[in-house]
Amino acid sequence: MSKQSRDIAVRHLNKGVSLIEKGLYADALHALELAEISAEDSDSPDIRASVLQTHADLLLSEGREEEAFERYRAAAEISNELSARGHVDNELRAGIYSNLAGILEKRGSREEARKSYDISVQAYDKLLGSDTNNMTYRSNAASTLNNLGALLAEEGEEEAAQKSFEKALRILRESPEDAARAATLQLKMATILENLLSLESSSSPGGISEEKYRQLVDTYRGIVRMDPTTLYQERLTFALAGYADTLAASGKTEDAEALYSEAHEIQQRLAEEKTEDTDGTGDIPSGGTIPVLGAGSAPEPGDIKERLISKLLSLQQALEEYPDDLEYRSRTISALRELNEMTDEEEEPGEKLRIHEFILTTCEILQKADPSNMSYQVNLAFALDIRGKILEGTGEATAAMQDFIRASDIALEALREDASDEIFLSGARSIIDDLRNLAGSHGNTAERVRAYQTVIGKLDDLAAIMPDDADTKKDIAGLLDETGKLMSDIGMQAQAAEYFERAASMYGLLKSGDEGEREYAGKQASALEAAGDIILSMKEQHRALDIYFRLCELEPSVKAHREKVDSILLHLEREPLNAGNRESLIRDYGKILAMRERLVALEPDNLRYFQNTRDLREEIASLLIEEGRLAEGLDIYLRLLSGEGKTSQYRLKVVRMLDNLKEVIPGIEDFEQKIKGYDTMLRMYEKLAGMDPGNAFIGKDSATILERMAELLDKNEYMEEAKNYYETALSSYEELASHDPSDLHYMEKTASLRRRLAALLTDMGQTEEAKALFEASFMQYQDMLEEDRHNTEYQQSAAYILNNLGYFLLEEGELERAKLLYENALKRYAIILEDEPENQSYKESAACTLNNLGYILENMGKENDAHWMYEKARELSGN
Repeated sequence: MSKQSRDIAVRHLNKGVSLIEKGLYADALHALELAEISAEDSDSPDIRASVLQTHADLLLSEGREEEAFERYRAAAEISNELSARGHVDNELRAGIYSNLAGILEKRGSREEARKSYDISVQAYDKLLGSDTNNMTYRSNAASTLNNLGALLAEEGEEEAAQKSFEKALRILRESPEDAARAATLQLKMATILENLLSLESSSSPGGISEEKYRQLVDTYRGIVRMDPTTLYQERLTFALAGYADTLAASGKTEDAEALYSEAHEIQQRLAEEKTEDTDGTGDIPSGGTIPVLGAGSAPEPGDIKERLISKLLSLQQALEEYPDDLEYRSRTISALRELNEMTDEEEEPGEKLRIHEFILTTCEILQKADPSNMSYQVNLAFALDIRGKILEGTGEATAAMQDFIRASDIALEALREDASDEIFLSGARSIIDDLRNLAGSHGNTAERVRAYQTVIGKLDDLAAIMPDDADTKKDIAGLLDETGKLMSDIGMQAQAAEYFERAASMYGLLKSGDEGEREYAGKQASALEAAGDIILSMKEQHRALDIYFRLCELEPSVKAHREKVDSILLHLEREPLNAGNRESLIRDYGKILAMRERLVALEPDNLRYFQNTRDLREEIASLLIEEGRLAEGLDIYLRLLSGEGKTSQYRLKVVRMLDNLKEVIPGIEDFEQKIKGYDTMLRMYEKLAGMDPGNAFIGKDSATILERMAELLDKNEYMEEAKNYYETALSSYEELASHDPSDLHYMEKTASLRRRLAALLTDMGQTEEAKALFEASFMQYQDMLEEDRHNTEYQQSAAYILNNLGYFLLEEGELERAKLLYENALKRYAIILEDEPENQSYKESAACTLNNLGYILENMGKENDAHWMYEKARELSGN
């Protein structure tokens, strides 16, 4: 309620202000009374204060001081409350307190008046500080300061009064140059100068400022040049005489005489003009006399109708000569009313048209006399409408259409000025109805479409003025629907689709409450379906999809809408626009997927929609992987596994894809992409394992990926992360081995992982853990070598472990024990080199072991043996 009351209050306030500007004060008072009532019901104190101030200003100008005073008081209280809350409206406060002060001063409440003047002055200071060129602020501020100065002077505070007058004068003089030259501003400056001179005269007789008198005289001279009114000339003579007296008192006789002479000349001229005015007969026409036509200019009336026409002809001429004469206007309106009533009884179309041509001309003259008078505008609109109907009846459809269009424009303009006027509203509706009826009578479809488009434009204008009017919306929706069908019939497909969509939107706005839902829901769906079918025929699939989705929401029980969506989506998938560009294809499929998911949400139990959505997700995942966006593609597969991949057939498909990825990922150069790929594969294996617990193949593949992750992290020096993955991979292989202890593959994997983990721990400084792992790994290789003594990989790994264990002992000073380990390692390299004598890598490893042995022998004092070892190492390494 409060928002509606606020809007009504604002509308009446604006109307009141407009009426004040036109001089229609009685109507303005009525509008402001209505604004005040609505403002009281609103929760908008700022609006109420503005209404109260505007109402008070008008009442004060009409002499209704008591009523104005009450409203100023109420507005001031609201302004103070708003200011206390931080909502300061300085313009409002300046105006309220300035006028309030004047009333208080007249009532004798001088102290309160002074406080009010001070508040107003402070507000004007702030306004001018932010908008220095605003002449309204400057003029009103100067008036307020002048009034305050006068009050202070009466209270005997001459110094304070002088400061107030001088500040007022300064504000006016600082005005922009073009504004400062205005007569009203100059007159205000003259008044303030006179107050200053009066103050000086009373406070220090004989000490009046010559400069101020000079300024006053110059100011009045300027005013008289702009407006030589008798009053201003008389004021100039007083100023000249006062200035002359001041100069004479100070001994400047010659200057004083020149001023006395100028004043005397003005007085003589004014006296002569007054004599001429009294003696002359003048040539001013009487406002009550209506000019009559010359002989033969109109036929002698033979009946009442012709006499009325004759009378109106005279009134037309009078109005054109004296458009502001209210008496002429009143008599013209009265005569028009009589002639209209008589014309309604006329049956002959030609005569009826002749009379209405005359009525229309008279209405146009009235409207031209006062363009702001809305009643005159509406009368002109009705006259055009009536002529339009007469023309329609005589078969002049084009001319009739022009009259209806012009009439509706005028009526709508009047309604914009006052949307609350029921006469304006019903008039606009009636004229637009006439326009619509004429448009519907066109036999040619194309012409009818054009005519309907014009009618829709007028209805749109009416809806903009009356946004809450349901009847107008209903008319617009129905006509849009009808026009869309006509457009479709003559091949205007794009325009027809647009009109059907607009009709559907309008029907949607009309749906409110159960009754509205039943009445308009079906019409909305029908319009949308028509638009969708046309748009689809135009190959605009995405736009059609939007419409069919709206239909799905409007009519959830109609399966045909969802089937249409599915059909369009299938077409988009099979014939993509960007099939040759994988990145664009991924983007397009992503949009389609979002719509597929929306369709599934509309009918969750439809297995076909579900399958189509899953297939599209899989296609997108494959494209992402092909594009190198491995992590994104795998993430989709992971979600597919989590949600829809519970069938054995789908799991087998995913496993094959994972097998392929095991070959693809190692070839990826980017470290981050590779890590993300392996990580997603691990999560997929975890999902698969959860669906098929105990499946050794899944466990083995998962362990392989863990091992690869560990190696990749180790290689890139992510030691802590690599350690965790080595440990997890080792645990996975141990779990697999526990179920099949005879599988040599698991023993090879666990031995290798212990060896690599031990090497990593060595680099991390975790020696004890590394020793334990090296020893455990060595024992596993020993067991495997008993079965396959010449297995080069086993021998190489065992030798590598012995070298590392020997190094630990060497660091601890255990030379003898280290020597035994290095010798053992050397024997194994000898076995390896028997099988592969040209393998440079093995030679270098053996050379390293020989160097270590040489170092130990050298430290044991066996220099010859050490020398031999060093020589052999050089031979093997080729140095």
